[in-house]
Amino acid sequence: MGTIISLTDVLKDPKRSPIVINDAALLIAEEVQSKKGFSGTLVKSGYAVVKRLNKGRMIHEVLEGLLPEFVDAIEPLHKAYREGDTSKGFDVTLVAKDEAATQALLSVTDKRSKNTKHKVIQKTYEKLRPRAEEHVKLALPGLGRLIDKHTKS
Repeated sequence: MGTIISLTDVLKDPKRSPIVINDAALLIAEEVQSKKGFSGTLVKSGYAVVKRLNKGRMIHEVLEGLLPEFVDAIEPLHKAYREGDTSKGFDVTLVAKDEAATQALLSVTDKRSKNTKHKVIQKTYEKLRPRAEEHVKLALPGLGRLIDKHTKS
């Protein structure tokens, strides 16, 4: 198996960082589209509102701002993965440690939501937050595969 680099190193690479951001935006879009039922409708509506802001660039801009914090939050789990058995993908690790991963990621968005100047984003986040843990846990396998894609050589 090849080398696995840290997420921080990936984001420091100016050629790779925009690709990671684009892939993360695609993952979010896929996760949003997979939602069903009433809560799915709420998620899709909230996503549509945010997506329209800043001439359709808001998702990418939010990711550019949040990704370093997300990386810092998830890096301890990724470091433990890199130092252990990497025969299974990072998605397996994230699912096995879903509570820690979910809380780490949501701590970033909770903090940011409280301090954002974008009131539309804040109100949308507040409406979606009660179900956020469930949605984040469901997204962990995709997040793990995305991280593997960009950190394994």
